[in-house]
Amino acid sequence: MQALAPEHDWSFIKRAAGRLRASAIPARDKRGCLPSIVEVIAQSLRMMAHSESNTALSQLGRAALYRDGLLLLFLAYHLLRLRNLSSLRIGCHLITKDQKLSLNIDAAETKTRRSIKQDLSQRLSFAVRRYVDHYRPILLQARGRWHALAQDELWISRDGSPCSPQTLRNIVRKHLVGPNGKPVSPHLFRLWRRLQFRSKHLPKSMGSPSFLATVRIEPESSITILLPA
Repeated sequence: MQALAPEHDWSFIKRAAGRLRASAIPARDKRGCLPSIVEVIAQSLRMMAHSESNTALSQLGRAALYRDGLLLLFLAYHLLRLRNLSSLRIGCHLITKDQKLSLNIDAAETKTRRSIKQDLSQRLSFAVRRYVDHYRPILLQARGRWHALAQDELWISRDGSPCSPQTLRNIVRKHLVGPNGKPVSPHLFRLWRRLQFRSKHLPKSMGSPSFLATVRIEPESSITILLPA
């Protein structure tokens, strides 16, 4: 339409199309692909605990398992796109101030051209520090087939290289299975904001108060965790 009559204002069509997309019901309901946020956090905690205690694994294997669990926990708290997630740098995007960790991504680096400035929760901050201080150095020492020089990148592969978006995607799909029995793709995490955070069991927005939830880890034990606000 713009090409046929460039002198006219066709913005009303764009607004109407936007309202239509917002109200449309998808042909395929993706809720069946997503585990609950409680399940993802519980899975991530199990993986990190297993890496700390399982002496049967090699040192590199334990480091990689802890990294994988941390990745799931990070995604549960901060719904980043893979490009931003894989490009996180210590001291640049992850900043320590007054003993607290914060996430700081410039608008120029995001798809929406909106900056991301968020504080990490106490639980996530502890897990990130444990990874950076203990497990990340182990991964940096690796010299695998695809080794490449790593500097201040947060996510390090088993080859000792910075993790690519595809590597992070493979990690998520390896460890997470949805209710439909299929591997979970990382981009589905962003649907939580629209699907699960609107349910009666979860806060309506990422800005609402945090709350406690009890997660069963083993048949005879459970832990209480603080879910992200």
